[in-house]
Amino acid sequence: MSIIGTGRIGLAMIKKCSGFDMNILCYDPAYQNHEYVKSIQDVMDLRHARGIQREKTSIKYVSLDEALAQGDFVSVYMCRCCGKGESSTPTYHLFNETNLRKMKTTAFWVNTSRGPVVEEAALAKALREKWIGGAALAGWCTKTEPLPTDSPLRDPAIEDRCRLYPHFASAGRITRLSD
Repeated sequence: MSIIGTGRIGLAMIKKCSGFDMNILCYDPAYQNHEYVKSIQDVMDLRHARGIQREKTSIKYVSLDEALAQGDFVSVYMCRCCGKGESSTPTYHLFNETNLRKMKTTAFWVNTSRGPVVEEAALAKALREKWIGGAALAGWCTKTEPLPTDSPLRDPAIEDRCRLYPHFASAGRITRLSD
């Protein structure tokens, strides 16, 4: 699992993933919470030492290229207005043809971030040409909401590998609580 963006929501996802006995790769150009990642690694090590999980797992920060190349799932949580904030690394169209081609052909790309982080035409092409295994996008994770009927992401040729969901999870009280 690759977590792209380790702000509040990315860290919450890491916490959930740690219970599924998987290796976790983290990438964030602006915010790296090494203390939190070390704590999760300590929990993973304890679970392995006590026999709760059979195989030893790990979590670490890596480069974007490594996160894309190794992740079976690439889950995006970059909600910093696509580069207009803390980072000198722009996130606008970070997921473009170049970066989508770096992923495994079997990998699934999941966006719960903002729409401008992905170049929608490149994502549709990646799905059509099977550079990646699939994609899922939540509500406000498209350039225009609601997604226009003529969007390349609505192409019937990719509908079996492209899931478009409403962003209903943000309505939950727990997702609105701050740290």
